[in-house]
Amino acid sequence: MSLTAFTGLLLGLAPGGSILLLLAALTGWKPTTRKRVSKGRGNTLWGSGARRRAVIALGAAVLVAALTGWPVAAGATAAAIYLWPTMFGGGKTATGQVERVEALATGPSHCVTPSPGRLASRTRSGTP
Repeated sequence: MSLTAFTGLLLGLAPGGSILLLLAALTGWKPTTRKRVSKGRGNTLWGSGARRRAVIALGAAVLVAALTGWPVAAGATAAAIYLWPTMFGGGKTATGQVERVEALATGPSHCVTPSPGRLASRTRSGTP
């Protein structure tokens, strides 16, 4: 992309964004607040190990860029290292979800459904 095209893009986006923000302010729009989730996939990206993973990813990206001179390879390396738990660490989450669904499916069935003989006797006597 040439410098002229990039400048034109910025000069087009700036007034458009300004008009959008002005309309949002005039209509009284307020952004919705998100509730913090303590468990799940979102915590994988922003959890306790995120800073350490980011530093390792940045170091590896600098090393790859210095060795190869390819900025795309450096960016791909950084992304792969930082996003590794998200891409390949979903097994724990999926296993937990399957266990919860199976517990819901099998757990209350023996408590709720009466035996056919008991149901027939309750139906004859008029007991609900």
